[in-house]
Amino acid sequence: MILRRVISHFRKQEWTAIFIDFVIVVCGVFIGIQVANWNEARAEAEAFERKLAAVEIEMTENLQRFEIARTQLQRQYTDIAKLRAILDDPTAEASDAQVYALLWQSIRAIHVYPKRNALDVVLEDDLFSELNDRELAEEIESWDLVLADLQREQRDEINFRDGFQNP
Repeated sequence: MILRRVISHFRKQEWTAIFIDFVIVVCGVFIGIQVANWNEARAEAEAFERKLAAVEIEMTENLQRFEIARTQLQRQYTDIAKLRAILDDPTAEASDAQVYALLWQSIRAIHVYPKRNALDVVLEDDLFSELNDRELAEEIESWDLVLADLQREQRDEINFRDGFQNP
């Protein structure tokens, strides 16, 4: 329909009408492209928000895992204290089974396996690098350092335990 009008104006050499039709077409195309870009940006932002929600769920699960490990460590410290008390007191009455159980509990390695899949996905996202939230980036770096240290300590603990049990 617009093409017919343009051809009609061109045959009659109505340059003003041709210019107006041209401007209408160019504006329409520009507006269409801009709306598509806005929709794409909105969809990317929504996808990023879903990724952040997944990170929140993942971190909540990690906190639960850390709490379980902390509880296990506290139980292990209690068992070590009981074992020390039995070994320090020559008059303490404890069966061999009790001593062996406490000894086994004291050398058990407590492991924490945190999830970080969703965090890695968010860190690789372009929108995260555009956030420019230095405080959040520093918190994530700090968490990564603590996690790396924890994993190193767990490996050291296993190596020590295995070396103790099997010299």
